[in-house]
Amino acid sequence: MKIAIVTPYYRPLDAVFAQCLDSVAAQTYPCDHILVSDGHPNALVTERRLKEIRLPQAHGVGGNLPRCLGAIMAVNEGYDAIVFLDEDNWFSTDHVQNLVGLHDQTGAVVCTARRTIHRLDGSQMALTDTWSDGATNTDTNCMFLTQAAFPLLPLWSLMAPQLGPICDRIYWATIKNRKYATAHAATPTVRFRSLYKVHYDILGEAAPSDAKTGGEIDDSIKWLRSLPTDQRNYWRSLFGIQ
Repeated sequence: MKIAIVTPYYRPLDAVFAQCLDSVAAQTYPCDHILVSDGHPNALVTERRLKEIRLPQAHGVGGNLPRCLGAIMAVNEGYDAIVFLDEDNWFSTDHVQNLVGLHDQTGAVVCTARRTIHRLDGSQMALTDTWSDGATNTDTNCMFLTQAAFPLLPLWSLMAPQLGPICDRIYWATIKNRKYATAHAATPTVRFRSLYKVHYDILGEAAPSDAKTGGEIDDSIKWLRSLPTDQRNYWRSLFGIQ
């Protein structure tokens, strides 16, 4: 399979971004890395001569628009499957290999990986990730979409900005609503750098000063529920959310 890994980025720390780029370059299964700069190109991409789309201004919303554009570029260049990786996370070297193998074994349209949770310095937290389980929810970084699921790709750009904090949940709900066959890998191969306060609270550690408390998620849900019935039904029909 011809695999593309799509990374939207916006002003990442160079050391963190380098770890992301290095992890893709080190994959045991051949793949290409497509970077999408959300208004702020990074010299590391140029130095490494990676494929890149440069947007003239930042769009925010968790990188949904640049993620969509990178994925559409991959489709037009003939890739068979698309993997997503955010700028501050990284993969184990066998990540793509394992997901290709899972697809070969199961024929699943969408395959997902498990993840380990890490502090901002990259050190692993002694946590079992129960949220991104490949059943009720899946983090974007854990997704492997094959051609049959490519009709979902434009949906990244159709989400209202207010839905940005729950974009992973919405996207996964859409996958399940459209009844795509899914399969979940047993081995964790995604390294997720956490800014979620809950992860630090579980371990009794001080959370980063800019940690996410969950309030932004509540705000997204409240916004959706506050809409007039016809608008709420539109979003529900488009994405399959409740």
